Amino acid sequence: MANSNNRLPKGKGWEADRDRAMVSTNEEVIKMMTCRKTRFAMVLVATALVVHVQASTRYVDLNSATPAPPYTSPETAATNIQAAVDASSNGDIVLVSDGTYLVSSEITVANAVVVESMNGSAYTVIDGNWMTRCFNLGGSACTISGFTIQNGYTAGDGAGVYCSNGVPIIENCMLRDNEADNGGGMYNGTAKNCVIRNNMANLLGGGMHGGFATNCLILDNRTRGDGAGIYRGDAVNCTIANNTAVNQGGGMFEGEAKNSIVWYNTAGVSDPDIFSTICNYTSSPLLAPGMDGNISAEPLFVDWSNGDYRLQAASLCVDAGSTNYVSSLTDLDGLARVFDISVDMGAYEFGSSMPDADLDGIPDAWELQFFGSITGALASGNADMDSQTNGDEFIAGTDPTNAASFFQVATDAVNAGNPSQHVVINWKALNGRVYNVLWARSLEEDFQPLEIGIQYPQNNYTDTVHAAESTGFYRVVVMRSDYDMDGDGLPNDWESAYAVTDAYADSDDDGFNNLAEFISGTDPTNAASFFAVANSLVDVNGTNCFVLEWISVPERIYSIQWSANLSVEFQNLETHIAYPQNSYTDLTHRAESSGYYRVNVQVQ
Repeated sequence: MANSNNRLPKGKGWEADRDRAMVSTNEEVIKMMTCRKTRFAMVLVATALVVHVQASTRYVDLNSATPAPPYTSPETAATNIQAAVDASSNGDIVLVSDGTYLVSSEITVANAVVVESMNGSAYTVIDGNWMTRCFNLGGSACTISGFTIQNGYTAGDGAGVYCSNGVPIIENCMLRDNEADNGGGMYNGTAKNCVIRNNMANLLGGGMHGGFATNCLILDNRTRGDGAGIYRGDAVNCTIANNTAVNQGGGMFEGEAKNSIVWYNTAGVSDPDIFSTICNYTSSPLLAPGMDGNISAEPLFVDWSNGDYRLQAASLCVDAGSTNYVSSLTDLDGLARVFDISVDMGAYEFGSSMPDADLDGIPDAWELQFFGSITGALASGNADMDSQTNGDEFIAGTDPTNAASFFQVATDAVNAGNPSQHVVINWKALNGRVYNVLWARSLEEDFQPLEIGIQYPQNNYTDTVHAAESTGFYRVVVMRSDYDMDGDGLPNDWESAYAVTDAYADSDDDGFNNLAEFISGTDPTNAASFFAVANSLVDVNGTNCFVLEWISVPERIYSIQWSANLSVEFQNLETHIAYPQNSYTDLTHRAESSGYYRVNVQVQ
């Protein structure tokens, strides 16, 4: 594979791209292009020895009458989760039917698979029976979704879930009544949209030890040491309450809290809510009001004594968070995360009652505001015929029903003809948006970044480098900061999970920068994890045909292109290939003596 660089795609002068599109081009490896509905798109071409990987769905059912490997149909479903996981390969889904699964030994997940319940945590329970840890995920790029994980026990780390780093994702789960020395509920890992309650640590971290939590409710956890809610972990838009530590930091011990509420916790020695925790836009009793966006006023939960931690209308936590830290479009209830002028603190967004019903990437509240219906417009439509789609206008913060309202850019030449001349690029900046400025000498060249991550209220950029050029083109890209607060093309939660900050760095020295690894769904910290395509010949009706294979990843779309030689354009063979399909057989060009294939992957 060839090394990547940070060139940007060709464009047409001024453009208001909805999404960031970074590029790495080489005659063999990576190219990226813009895509309206999806956040990114890229093209990857690779050749290698054949690796046959067939992405599949494996089934688990407690009541399966005829379990038979590889468990790829409901009729042959495994009766236990471990058997289906062991039969799985990277990219597979393990789909678990309703029931309570008593485990006598920990469920170990070593591959990049999704283990998901059919109907959610209320119906599917993993029970350690106070004998064993429930899940050991190691450092695998797996996802555990939609379970109640309870009654796990270990004298070591992580009774509910153990992770060796922040890569494994636990989402839409309830972790309760687990006990460990460290990390009763979880040890490391990334928790999204979870409830973590009534877990016990005999040493450190009752609810969580290390790791990352987003949109989580962390309640009623205990520790005989420090950090009953979270010990040395990070919380974004979490509500952390009613946790008890024998020593310090009943709510949090060290770590970071952003857009969170940490209240009503207790500690036997000192600092009942937070101990040496870095806080930004967070509510907790002993924080200095106004410093780093923090407040100390009571959060005014609806009925916290009876378990309702949603906010009342009069709560000062409403609209008091920072959209720079938001990494999810929905709250713990699955409703629109930023409902009014800014994001709320805590796990629940006050007043948000309209998610994205038509799943077009535009929140229902926005569609209702401009179109009078939560399904009133398509993201790809253009209601006011102003050259920018409805989705573009949502990203840019303009009015999709007014043709005079669209994202536009102007330039001014200052001191023209003088040695000190420069060009100023101007635009209307809005809160909650991030802007990148790019330049190319001609439209036949790739755009290069001049400055990325420009935050509101800055609304201009001064170019002193290219002012002497006789011709040139600028591009300004606008993004929502609740998705990518630094504007580098990497989502906020992905950067946190892998502890990377530079989109163009190659953290694992595998020839692909971090942005390329995000788009392809690979691990930027593992040199053995990168996007690759294998090819082989198969016999189809007496004729050899090429088969392309790759590891398919959820939330990615793939397309196949072919060219007779590298001097002509690639042509589409098949587009919109969705996970879990991971191969393509070319029946069209089997008579060709030579040719080139390209596999495109984009974020769905």
